Order: sequence, then C-alpha cells, then structure tokens
Amino acid sequence: MTQTSSNQAVFVRPFTTRQEAGVSDHSRAIAAAVLGAVGGAVVGYLLFTDRGRALRRELEIAIEGTTAEFNSLRSAVQQTADLATEGWKLLNDVVGEASAEPARFERARQTAPF
Repeated sequence: MTQTSSNQAVFVRPFTTRQEAGVSDHSRAIAAAVLGAVGGAVVGYLLFTDRGRALRRELEIAIEGTTAEFNSLRSAVQQTADLATEGWKLLNDVVGEASAEPARFERARQTAPF
C-alpha cells in the first residue's frame, strides 16, 4: 500500500502479468517434456538393449537382497519389542504389581511389507 499526494491509500498489486504466468507454464511444460523423454530413454534402454537387460537383472538381484535385509530388520525389531514386553512383565512381577495392565509393547499386526 502506498500513499498519494492527496493522502489517499492506493493498493498496489504485486507485479504479475499473464505473460509471467505463461512463462512459468511454458517452463513447466518444457521440464515435463524433458523428464518424460529422459524417463522414456531409460526405460527403452533397460527393456530393449542387451546391456540394459543385464543391468535390469543385476538391479532385480540387488532389490531382492535389499528386501530380504528389510524383512530381517523387521523381524529383529519385532523380537526386540517382544523381549521388552517380557522384561516389563518380569519387572512388574518382581515389584509385585498386578499384571492387569496391558503389555507396554503390543505385538504389531503388520502383514507382508509389499
């Protein structure tokens, strides 16, 4: 907001024109086209060339190994939570509190990760 010489308030809009909005839309369209072309080139390389097929097989093996590692990690975390629950139960028994309270770490009910 600025003031004129006659002390009237004049609201000034930020400098935006249709042309600026068009440049932004134009830039987004170009970026989307470039990303689409790069993505298509990568997919074409992986599917239609011999070296791409070999790379895809290596990636599949690496992904399977990573999935197995994540499953192993999930199992270890679940075992740790089970041990913590048992520890709380034993501590409550030693202190003499009733075991009417629910377990502090309830078992997760997650199915397969994928």
